[in-house]
Amino acid sequence: MFKTLRSRLWLGYSLLILVVLGAFFVGLAITLNRSSVLYRQVVLQMRLVEQTLVRKIEQEPSNPIKAINTSLIDRPVAENMRVLILDNRGNPLFDSHSDTDVPIKWVTLVGIRRTEDLNNSLFVTDTNQKAWIYIGRRLTATNQYLVIASPRGNLTLKIMLSDPMIRLIIRVLVFALIVSLVMAAFMDHWLAEPLRKMAKTAKSLGLEKHTPIPLEGAQEVKELAKSLNEMSRQVRESQQSQRDFVSDVSHELKTPLTSIQGFSNAILDGTASGEISIKHAAHVISTESERMLRLVLDLLTLTRLEGGVENLEKKSMDLAILVKNIVEKLSLTAAQGKVRLNSTVQNIPLVLADADRITQALTNLIENGIKYTPEDGMVTMSGDVVQRMVRIHITDTGIGIDPEELPKIFNRFYQVDKSRKGGPSKSEGLGLPIARQIARAHGGDILVKSEKGHGTCFTLLLPLPEQKTKAAEENQK
Repeated sequence: MFKTLRSRLWLGYSLLILVVLGAFFVGLAITLNRSSVLYRQVVLQMRLVEQTLVRKIEQEPSNPIKAINTSLIDRPVAENMRVLILDNRGNPLFDSHSDTDVPIKWVTLVGIRRTEDLNNSLFVTDTNQKAWIYIGRRLTATNQYLVIASPRGNLTLKIMLSDPMIRLIIRVLVFALIVSLVMAAFMDHWLAEPLRKMAKTAKSLGLEKHTPIPLEGAQEVKELAKSLNEMSRQVRESQQSQRDFVSDVSHELKTPLTSIQGFSNAILDGTASGEISIKHAAHVISTESERMLRLVLDLLTLTRLEGGVENLEKKSMDLAILVKNIVEKLSLTAAQGKVRLNSTVQNIPLVLADADRITQALTNLIENGIKYTPEDGMVTMSGDVVQRMVRIHITDTGIGIDPEELPKIFNRFYQVDKSRKGGPSKSEGLGLPIARQIARAHGGDILVKSEKGHGTCFTLLLPLPEQKTKAAEENQK
């Protein structure tokens, strides 16, 4: 019971409403109890008793006590009602409760005269600290006083409920309570329903038929729904990425394995019988084996970089010299494709980085530029510093990249130009992902700008080392 959010919300609202209305009712009861409103019924009853007794006394004015006794026998008053006769000094001559209550010594003649007005009554406390409400009247025939008293604490719930105004207030409170409970149930449904839908939809996270959670309800609920939708999208993308990864790895390994198997069988079954044929088969097997090894090593490197477990040997290095060495190393490759290499990187501040990994990243970027630049094209390297980030730009005059392809080029095995697949120079599609992960492992990144038919510009970002103050250097010494 009350295990669901809806039931707990309803219980919480209901208890809050009951506490508020209960406090209001108690406060109202206390206020009315201290006012004269609730005593109208009691005073009215005492006035009726008073009028009855006065008429009886007027029939036998010489002996009012006898007349009262006769009247009380013939027509008893309420059990809690007390009738007294006082002399002109206020001493009690008759008390209908003389055997049960303390003597009446607390009623003053002045007070009695004040209560002769039909609208007045007085409250007093006897010697036992018992509160009373009383009215009185002077009996002119005998110069005595008639007093009718009732315990103040006798205002029971029944008397309170007999008042029309109190009954109206109670009806209003009951109606307000019912309306409040209905509204609490509605609010509970209004608040919990989006969460219920969200829980139901969340069970299908990652499934193909997953339906996005509707953005409805309070702002916090909308934010939660938005976060779950984003998480669902990431889960589906991750699952799709895993499927693509398995498919791509299988595809990339299938071709070299098929070649290795085919030429191995050719050697074994004698199809490749001559020396030249055997050497050719062995060369293909060796080439494809190297390609498989390179693929596995690249995947291992990429996985370690993405997982943050790659150990980087960071040292202070000059990127201008590094770029110059890479250009010299790739000059033959560029010349074979009739592509010119031009480096203007100079006067670049030293950076703290792993030289081998940065060389690998820049080599991948420059080779990518050479690969997709047509004959008589150019790949240019330039550098600058912006906001404490060293930027190395690799700009080519190649075929460019479609805008819809740009977000995907750093995905594993993704290749923009599908027509370039095949052949000995085929790329596995891991160069750009590895280059970006190397940059990010150094606290930098790789950005790309491209326009179809107008070339591409990759920008390698590396942070400058933190500047140490002289005071810090002295402390280290």
